[in-house]
Amino acid sequence: MKKFFLMIAVLAGLPASAVLASSDMAQVVTNGGRPVDCLSPVAVNKIDGQMKIVPSQGFKIEPGIHTLNARAILDTTFCKVGRGGNRGWYAPDLEVNFEAGKTYYIGYDHKSKNRDEWKLVVWKVK
Repeated sequence: MKKFFLMIAVLAGLPASAVLASSDMAQVVTNGGRPVDCLSPVAVNKIDGQMKIVPSQGFKIEPGIHTLNARAILDTTFCKVGRGGNRGWYAPDLEVNFEAGKTYYIGYDHKSKNRDEWKLVVWKVK
């Protein structure tokens, strides 16, 4: 399969490393929340316990089990949160087993009335 993508990359004039690298990594999307489902976008600030600066739209990560932490700015269009408004919220770490070639959509689930149940979630995998 890699030979097929490599051949297409060469024919298209793309560097082969760009095609191979994209299939060897997982993609994390953090800016595509679903306000109607009380899922807000997040900004990842820690990966495996280490402070990281990653693009706010998303980033690539090596396959395997990783722990993420993030800050969320709640989109309260459909899910009102009462006092405290939509300031930045922190949540417990999220552990995910990332697979190469897949895209993981991460968001902050704040649909529960109990704020202690709000958490980071993978809400879609493609």
